[in-house]
Amino acid sequence: MPSGSETPFDDGLRGSPMKIVERGKLRRDLLTFLQHSTRDPKLMLADIKVKMGAVRRVMDIVDRMIDEYGIDAFVGAIRMTVEDVENEVRRRIAAMPDGMVTVEQFVDSTLKENILIKFACKITVKGDHMTVDLRGSGKEIINRAINSPLASTKAFFAQAILNHWWPDLPRSTGALSPIEIISDEGTWGDCSYDAPNGQNLQASFRAFSALQIAYAKLQFSMHTKYANVLAPWFNQINDFLWGGETQHGEQVGNLCADLNGMGGGAKAFRDGEDAVAPLFCAMADIGEQEVMEEEVPFLQLVSKRVVRDNQGFGKYRGGMGYEMIVAARNTPEWGFMTVTSGAKFSSVPGLFGGYGCATYPLAMVKGINIFDIIKKNPEEFDLSMERVMNERPFKGGVYTTYHMGLQFDRSQEGELYMIAQGCGGGYGDVLERDPELVMEDLQIGRISEHVASEIYKVVWDKETFVVDVEATAKLRANERKARLKRACPTMSLSKSMSRMSRPKTFTTTALGARKTQKS
Repeated sequence: MPSGSETPFDDGLRGSPMKIVERGKLRRDLLTFLQHSTRDPKLMLADIKVKMGAVRRVMDIVDRMIDEYGIDAFVGAIRMTVEDVENEVRRRIAAMPDGMVTVEQFVDSTLKENILIKFACKITVKGDHMTVDLRGSGKEIINRAINSPLASTKAFFAQAILNHWWPDLPRSTGALSPIEIISDEGTWGDCSYDAPNGQNLQASFRAFSALQIAYAKLQFSMHTKYANVLAPWFNQINDFLWGGETQHGEQVGNLCADLNGMGGGAKAFRDGEDAVAPLFCAMADIGEQEVMEEEVPFLQLVSKRVVRDNQGFGKYRGGMGYEMIVAARNTPEWGFMTVTSGAKFSSVPGLFGGYGCATYPLAMVKGINIFDIIKKNPEEFDLSMERVMNERPFKGGVYTTYHMGLQFDRSQEGELYMIAQGCGGGYGDVLERDPELVMEDLQIGRISEHVASEIYKVVWDKETFVVDVEATAKLRANERKARLKRACPTMSLSKSMSRMSRPKTFTTTALGARKTQKS
């Protein structure tokens, strides 16, 4: 996952499809080539062997079906599945109200510097046809890795459709047949061949969220729903990549499976699931650090602990994310990197008045050895990103926050690296949340008193956690009146935005050659 690639030749391996198994046997020359082209040669070999076993199982099943029913019946059944899915998708699109939904997403980083790039998505429904229009998205950046080929963007459209729109449908490309996708080539969601795309997930994740948000709005008024009306799933891989020499003397590079712990969006009738699964794989598992520590020389000093207030607030709150604090140990050479956006600008919004997720920077404490510190004083083993960065308890440490595009950073033993998984979006107005649910979250430490009183506007007894119903109703009524006073008429807002968006000249080096351009 090279976030620092500046040309296609800096990306991971690119090549035409290669047949590496012939008549059931591996081609050792091609296997050796692939192993030397990947971050973990042993994992590559194990993965290929697993795939071979799966393919053989499928071949056995297919052969039995053909022997029993004949090849024509088998091919016909496959064809019928694809065509039936396409026909059913057309029927479901026709059941939607004709109209248009616009969703705009933003990325806040090239993974080397802060920047705002738009992912534009406009979905139009007319009869049994749907058009997804991506025109107006930001231009590709020819020397940054975040560009996505259109095929990758479409792949995440398919994920959104088959995971969150119509999860009851058989998995088939027929689901995309009635959906026309329009885009401008040379944008970061439809990049040219010459653009690096080692981190194309940054655009593809936005594609997923755009369709998820749009469908929640399109299906809201439909009588028959095939999935829950759902606020956006958290859409970033807040995770550590790592590499170096292990305690066993091996050279390795990989990433933590903790990226599979994304927070789920709130539903129209209940809170979202906490750190449940990634949006790209509903059945994925979250890695066990204790198992990893047998193979790699770093520890998760804090692992999978839910972070207070890390939720998309709303009538129903989004699923919460957890924090991770890691430090290397017993290695002559080791380093970490992160390949995520969303440290400055929220990755996902809420739905129908719900709050979006927070922003998530990387935090580091360099120049210390936490293992020596806690060996001398075990009481210092009280770690959380909130405490460490606010109280700064370790003398001599260099405390730093950074955007989540950290390039490979060599780590000395015991230096702390801290991140948090994000949360799903909230659903509905925070002032409509049941005060008893607020108290439940407060008592078990999911939210702070500040959030309970200032966001949810609840009044309660601090000793018994009993809600003062009348005072809460009055506080919420006052907040609704205050909202009206803070509101801005549409014309005034349009004029203000127009003044803000007037072009100004600036100098940039992000696109390679130094030049002056219009913003």
